[in-house]
Amino acid sequence: MKAILLARVSSKEQEEGQSISAQERRLREYAERKGLVVDQVFKITESSTKDTRKEFEKILV
Repeated sequence: MKAILLARVSSKEQEEGQSISAQERRLREYAERKGLVVDQVFKITESSTKDTRKEFEKILV
């Protein structure tokens, strides 16, 4: 089964405490344990309170 990974933080400041790379590493480990094949990885740094979430919307298309 294929999977996509989504690593997200809402600000550059938050990224320092919960880095995108650390999230990606944990997500890849999880996918491997579950026998999933990682098809794509999305890395987003944008607020969820914005009227539009341009990067997130790209994933849905």
